[in-house]
Amino acid sequence: MDVLIDSAITVFGRDGFRSARMEDVADHAGRSRTTLYTYFRGRNELVLAIRHRLHPETHALFVRVADLVEPTHEQVRQWVDDFADVFDRRRVEWSISMEALSEPALHDMLQAEMQGAVAVVIDAIGQARPDGRRPRRARIEILFSQLLYTMHLVVIRDVFTDRDEVMDELARVWLEELRGN
Repeated sequence: MDVLIDSAITVFGRDGFRSARMEDVADHAGRSRTTLYTYFRGRNELVLAIRHRLHPETHALFVRVADLVEPTHEQVRQWVDDFADVFDRRRVEWSISMEALSEPALHDMLQAEMQGAVAVVIDAIGQARPDGRRPRRARIEILFSQLLYTMHLVVIRDVFTDRDEVMDELARVWLEELRGN
């Protein structure tokens, strides 16, 4: 099954999520379409498998927030930079993932995935704060979305002229939340 996911990453990365054909994924993997469809019913299931591969690294980063008991700007900036490193290392997978976000058939599954990640962040921040106070869900949903989209724009698309300034500002916003401001 890994060879099919690897091939999907290559083909989706080359052709784009919407333009890629399942038969091209099967051909690239050296497998038949029947074999591919035995494991995955379509592109949506393949993109979910790709996102599933990204989960351990991103989950570990969000859980690390709990280690920032009295966070400094430098510590949070390092955390943001570590996120950027994951996006950079897994550039193709994140590009595919971001392209697939607008796919209506994936909406409910992606929303459930995002809510799970937000819950992890809320718990981690609650553990990190000396008073144990958990942040508001809506605020974390916004910060979570902002973090992922900013990483996409900064690392994948390279649209900002001053990457360091953007990363510093992202760290500042997260620092405020971590401190409960």
